[in-house]
Amino acid sequence: MVLFLPLHGKRGETRSANGAGNDWLQGWIALGSRQSGEPYSPENITFLATLTDQTAIAIDSAQLLAGARQQADELIALQRRPRHLSPAGSAVLLQAIIERPTRLLGATGGGMYLVEDDGRQLRLVASHKLGGAHDGLVLPRGIGVAGQVALRARPLRVDDYQHFAGKADAFADAPFHAIMGVPLMGQSQVLGVLDVVDTNPARIFSHEDEWLLQLFAGQAAIALRNAQLFADLERRVVQLDALRQIGEAVDLRRGLDDLLGQIYFQTERMMRVDNFYVALYDDRRQEFTFAYYVEEGEHREPRSRAGRWARAYQ
Repeated sequence: MVLFLPLHGKRGETRSANGAGNDWLQGWIALGSRQSGEPYSPENITFLATLTDQTAIAIDSAQLLAGARQQADELIALQRRPRHLSPAGSAVLLQAIIERPTRLLGATGGGMYLVEDDGRQLRLVASHKLGGAHDGLVLPRGIGVAGQVALRARPLRVDDYQHFAGKADAFADAPFHAIMGVPLMGQSQVLGVLDVVDTNPARIFSHEDEWLLQLFAGQAAIALRNAQLFADLERRVVQLDALRQIGEAVDLRRGLDDLLGQIYFQTERMMRVDNFYVALYDDRRQEFTFAYYVEEGEHREPRSRAGRWARAYQ
């Protein structure tokens, strides 16, 4: 798979390859296939499209991403937020959310499961006194109390887990007696499950216990949403910071090779690129020539003429 994106100039006074006025093919950026065979994602393509637009502006006017730099600085400043608001801090919060209802209900232990991306299974991401052997446990949707809660999107109380027909194999030998689980809901979808267990044969979870656990489940769902928002923000910050650094390369009046090297470096940083090519229209030669050429991760002299690529594009 080869990604091929044109660099369109916007300056009418600049002579173009075809003599056009305001919009002309200034050059192009191409990314060859990865050595790993991994395809480029839609997010990669979106980032590269933005990058090519800004690169064309930079080469054309020597001003790259002035507005994006301010936005990046504002978002980067958000990285200085308190630790408890960060994704790592949210993980601590999720751990606390499972510990608090467990203690308040006088239960033996508890766990928090999250639905995996494909929606067919759940993973134990936080637990309290369930035993370290269960950390990271994966349950198919519909199996075990947590799987049943995720499947039905409603709470479930089991008074005698040892005789529960839907028992999960992973907990076949666990000394659990009573178990109660409630769904973590977000935008009318099940995000995961919060459950508590008790090994006391006399214990039966009540409706009031279920109500209390649902309150904590609501907090957990909010924490999960915040963690996702911050993760998205972090990705956006990295992208904008990459574009901002390219802008700084232009502001410092570095040479074209340095500028294109910075573009390659940031593209590699975001997308893991093995083959990266930039061609620009040479007014003197009246043809496209490679301005930057990376093959199999090495910056080297071009092995072919850029004109052949341009004719393929046209």
